[in-house]
Amino acid sequence: MEIRELPALRVLILFIICYLFLMHFSFVNSLLVFSLCFVFLIFKIRSFQNSVVLFGIVLICCARIKYKPVCLLPSSCYKIERIVKANQQKIVFIGKGKEKVLFTLKIKGTQEKVYYPNDIVEYKASLKPLPLPKTLDGFVYADYLEKIGVDSVAYPLVFPKVLFRDTLSISLLASRLKNSIISYLLSFSKVTSSTKGFLVALLTGDKSFLNKKGHKLFRESGVIHVLAISGLHVGILYFTLYFLFSKLFRLSDSFVFYTIATLLITYAFITGLSPSVTRAVLMFILIHYGKLFQKSVSTLNIVFSCAALMLFFDPDLICDVGFQLSYSAVIGIVLIMQHSDFNDFVRIPYLTFFWKIILVNVAAFIFTAPIVSFHFGVVNFTSIWASVFIVPIITVIMCLGIAFLILSFNQFFAEKVFLSIDYLFFGINKVLVLMTD
Repeated sequence: MEIRELPALRVLILFIICYLFLMHFSFVNSLLVFSLCFVFLIFKIRSFQNSVVLFGIVLICCARIKYKPVCLLPSSCYKIERIVKANQQKIVFIGKGKEKVLFTLKIKGTQEKVYYPNDIVEYKASLKPLPLPKTLDGFVYADYLEKIGVDSVAYPLVFPKVLFRDTLSISLLASRLKNSIISYLLSFSKVTSSTKGFLVALLTGDKSFLNKKGHKLFRESGVIHVLAISGLHVGILYFTLYFLFSKLFRLSDSFVFYTIATLLITYAFITGLSPSVTRAVLMFILIHYGKLFQKSVSTLNIVFSCAALMLFFDPDLICDVGFQLSYSAVIGIVLIMQHSDFNDFVRIPYLTFFWKIILVNVAAFIFTAPIVSFHFGVVNFTSIWASVFIVPIITVIMCLGIAFLILSFNQFFAEKVFLSIDYLFFGINKVLVLMTD
């Protein structure tokens, strides 16, 4: 495969080059350098039309990168960008006003307060500087906060007042659906709290309800990524649905596409329209659409097109760890699944499905490992072997979890499914304990 077959990749590379230039040089100096390159290209390739198109793309990229919409809020107001944690003990969220602040609220007694992304809250007390660095296996939390743009921290004694909430927002609808599902999952008394926290993390991406012991076990065994909803989980869900509808039930191609697209979008809403899940869902839907209706389409070109469009929508995503991990994982999955011979290693019909799930995980690990190493300073290679055992079980649990939500209208059947997940989670813990000993 040559780069000329991936026009979207060329646009993406140009955008990244423009972003890097504008990080270190002024807009005028950057344009001067690009203009010199433009003149050089005219004499080098002797194609005035192609050079003009190239320079036009560069101008558009530079203009978009430099354009920063201004959000005018009073000094005591903050717009919630992200809910980091929300459980019975504490609420942590990032608010952006004149500064970007990490708010940590401790819940006392029967206090109840729900915040949603894009809420505007009021906080008039003083802010504190970032905490002193504390190292956790090479990961420095204070450095991470600084890297994502957090300037200060706040520990309000009283819950900040919500001044505005967009009740017609789709993200609010998705967040409320996610909170309803979490509340429903936590309502089952016969299931252990560790299993409930695990299923909440696996289905919604919210790790707030994981106990410290379980979280530590997953982290030390190198499979903590299975609890962080990402392109890996969307890939597992996509390949599972495709196997069921297309291979097992032999349904028509168009029906399979529309059904999978609907279910993936529903899953994105269940996660509260998590950015990483939304990106992955968009990519897999476009990939399936391209393969169904445009037989000669390049899957990689679709992935690079999605990345370029999202960066044009928000150029600062290029520095976002979630964005980098999502696209590197999907690119790895596509390269391994479609442009390698690994698929043919297992030819036994009933084992090929699990073999593909393992391939998806290994591909995601290999292509995300450099990014994880760069940002967090640690890569656990034992996670590859642990994932060989864990990912198939995770796949079964994801399917049971979705079945559990579908059966939620019947408390008896839903409880039986939940209890079976409890047993599977107990088995996962045993496997992880053996691997970490």
